[in-house]
Amino acid sequence: MWTVVVFQNDNTVAAVPTNWYKDGLCAWPKKAVKHKSDLIKNQTEPTRSEFDRFPARQLSSSPIESLIEAEEKAAKGMFFSDLSSAEENTTNDNVDRKKKLYKDVFTEKEKKQSQPSKKKRSLSPPPIFDDSFASTSKDQLPNICDDNIDSQVISSQASNTKISLFSTETDNIIDNNITLATGFEENMLFQSTPKPDASVQIQHSNSINDAAFVNFVKSSLINIKYDVKLLSYSIDSLKTIIQNIEMNTSHISDNNAQQCISNIQELKWPITNMTQLDDNEKLLTDALVKNNEVGLLARLVGKSISESVRRMMSRMFDDSFLQNYSFLGFKGKRKFSGLSCCLLLFDAIRKEKKFTATPDHEISTIVAKWLAQAPNRISKKKNNTLANNIL
Repeated sequence: MWTVVVFQNDNTVAAVPTNWYKDGLCAWPKKAVKHKSDLIKNQTEPTRSEFDRFPARQLSSSPIESLIEAEEKAAKGMFFSDLSSAEENTTNDNVDRKKKLYKDVFTEKEKKQSQPSKKKRSLSPPPIFDDSFASTSKDQLPNICDDNIDSQVISSQASNTKISLFSTETDNIIDNNITLATGFEENMLFQSTPKPDASVQIQHSNSINDAAFVNFVKSSLINIKYDVKLLSYSIDSLKTIIQNIEMNTSHISDNNAQQCISNIQELKWPITNMTQLDDNEKLLTDALVKNNEVGLLARLVGKSISESVRRMMSRMFDDSFLQNYSFLGFKGKRKFSGLSCCLLLFDAIRKEKKFTATPDHEISTIVAKWLAQAPNRISKKKNNTLANNIL
């Protein structure tokens, strides 16, 4: 249950739960307390930690069942000292009661404080004021003609639970209707009828905002979709252009490579004497010649390193020449590991992918064995030649 009270300190009218008003005092939430409208709606029991008590006068003679009805009567309570009798009177009686209430609720001290030369001041709690107001037309305030009538400023919160009254001097009266003008920084005229329920307005505004946001998201997603399609098309076009360029330039590079290879002087294998060795060593100082020979010898790579070494050494050297060499130059023989031909052999073996990570010592061990067996291979060839001649 709710009731309508007028706070005597600042002449504000509010709809409050019946358990807030007792013995001429009405409880009101402190400034620090938020969601005052929820406390009123839920009829929260007032406590000393969250509520203050102020002198107040009850306008409604009986409890009101709904909060909306109490808020409507609070709006009418600005003009009537007794709400129960106000509902039975005519419009003319209502105007007379408005004048009577105006004279009753304002004190001499408050009239002095509301001079035109002074700025608008905010009052101490409980009243809470909003800066947004609505103006009142002349037809809504008929037959109010008084040379010294005070103008009212009616401020309503979004919850429509509390309304404040202020007095200022009137400057002009035109056509028996009052034009209210004050010396305040803001000249405002406010309607006396209650505003529509703020919750309905907020819900309507939220629905409009939600619809606008949904439309914005849809349009943004559509724009992103077409932007992605455009980027995909551009990337495909660039790929096609790059492929065409590569196809057009590949034969040019191949021709250049073939021309370079044709101009390279090939090495003469197998080496049978020191003169040929010196000539090949000089040619291998050229990187193009060396790379060309690496590619040619890499074709002889077999299934294993030993097989690969056998094929390459048989092509590169004659056994009669190798019998004078050892890998490290032991036993008074010449050093094979210091020759460019040895490095050429290693590079040709490692050009094959499966032998890329093969360490040097594994290859060098097989090469050393091949060099050590050169005299045996020579004797076998002689024996085979003699056997063939006998036959």
